[in-house]
Amino acid sequence: MFSNRGLAITFSVVVLVVVIISFLFILRGDNSQTNNIRKESVVSVFIPHSRGIKYNLQDYGDYMKTSQKQILEIAQEIRKNEIKLPETVLVSQLIVGISARDKVYYLDLLTSIQMNLLNPSVSEYHLLQIDETYNSEIMSLMFADKKIKIHYIREQLNREIFVKYCNEHLKDKLIVYLNQPDIYFDHSLMHASKLKNGEFVKIHKRISLAKPYDCENGQGTIPDGAIFRTSADKPLELGTEPDWNGQSVISMIFNAFSVHNCEVSTAITGWFLHDPTNIDKKAEKEAELRELERKKQEKIRQEKLEMERKIKEAEEKKKKMEEERKLKEEQAKKQKEEEEKKKKEEEEKKKKEEEEKKKKEEEEKKKLEEEKKLKEEQLKKEEEEKKQKEEQERKQNEEKKLKEETENKKLDEENQSKSTNNSSISAATSSNPKSA
Repeated sequence: MFSNRGLAITFSVVVLVVVIISFLFILRGDNSQTNNIRKESVVSVFIPHSRGIKYNLQDYGDYMKTSQKQILEIAQEIRKNEIKLPETVLVSQLIVGISARDKVYYLDLLTSIQMNLLNPSVSEYHLLQIDETYNSEIMSLMFADKKIKIHYIREQLNREIFVKYCNEHLKDKLIVYLNQPDIYFDHSLMHASKLKNGEFVKIHKRISLAKPYDCENGQGTIPDGAIFRTSADKPLELGTEPDWNGQSVISMIFNAFSVHNCEVSTAITGWFLHDPTNIDKKAEKEAELRELERKKQEKIRQEKLEMERKIKEAEEKKKKMEEERKLKEEQAKKQKEEEEKKKKEEEEKKKKEEEEKKKKEEEEKKKLEEEKKLKEEQLKKEEEEKKQKEEQERKQNEEKKLKEETENKKLDEENQSKSTNNSSISAATSSNPKSA
């Protein structure tokens, strides 16, 4: 529910005051035009891209009474029913020419944008811009930081860009599209909440305070905008219909939606601020001075940006140089570490080779010693075997000699015994020849 009802009522009063001031601004023209107004009680109005129209001041008075009554009624309705205001999203593109009249018209455009930002029924204002030219003025408006959304499309808005933008960024929204942001809405914009899916509303500039409003044709031949709802379930489509009048987005919207809600269209009032027919020398001079001041400020801004760019470039260059220095130091450090590592590896390798060589030499020496020792042991063994063999031979010789001696001795003994026996026999025989 809408809680800030006081804001809506305050806005309605502000709109009424602005309408009065706008009308007085229209009355301000050259002296000849003022004299005509005093004599005829009519207002001659110049409308860009339109014709001069005259309206009686009595009609203006009647309209102001009616408008004041409507504001009071809507304020009472808001208080009584606690009406929830629609969160409409305005979409447009701000483009300004270079002539003196365009510079004055530019102020009207900024004023219209500001009035819409003050409207509690407007939640966001999307500007699809070609570049950043008007950013400083746009973002200086009240509530711009909360409601203005600037997107850069780098070209003039067309139906293809608009359809793509709505389908990507504005799903399930109540959209108010304006060909130019030169229309502002009063409290009546709250009636847009009555619009249903599939319906749309044509917007025509109220270039008069009194002329009756035509639902289909407005007060001109070509609509200046449209109100419609987007749906996430049914994206907008470009369509294939030819675009004869050049209003690419408007014709696309009219082809996309089949039902024009005249009741809502009649209830919503979109106002149009415009410059006088003739800009006097003072106004032209003021416009030139404003342009000079704007160019001066733009030059200062550009110089500041250039200075910031140079400072940023210098900082980036310094940062890059510092990074390069650090990188070189890291590379040198890494190279030194690699060299030290390589040197250490070579030393370790050399040491290892020396150790292996020494170990090998020791092993060879040990092997030679072992072979020598083995050889010595073998020689010793051979000598022992030889000695043992000689000892054995000696023993055998001794045994043989002993045996021979024993045998000889035995033989001698036998011979001696035999000889003894023979001697005994001989002796016996000699002593007893008969016995013999």
